[in-house]
Amino acid sequence: MKNNDTFNTIATLIFKHLYNNFPSPTQLDPEQLISDASDHQGEQIKGTIAFLLHEEYIFSTPSATFLLTEKGFSHALCPKF
Repeated sequence: MKNNDTFNTIATLIFKHLYNNFPSPTQLDPEQLISDASDHQGEQIKGTIAFLLHEEYIFSTPSATFLLTEKGFSHALCPKF
């Protein structure tokens, strides 16, 4: 799997998790997103979270929980159920 495909898959999992918990802040634990995540996958998840934070698709609260922003909510990778 290419890095871009991996990023899209992880970002979709993050958006889905935050969307399902919206508007309550929630933790983003790599094990919650991918069961039995390897160390490499854990690093990819952390990198994806860092990118989504930097680009303001998600918001980090002072208690280290996360929320989906309006920008993230309207992104094409955010599944709407």
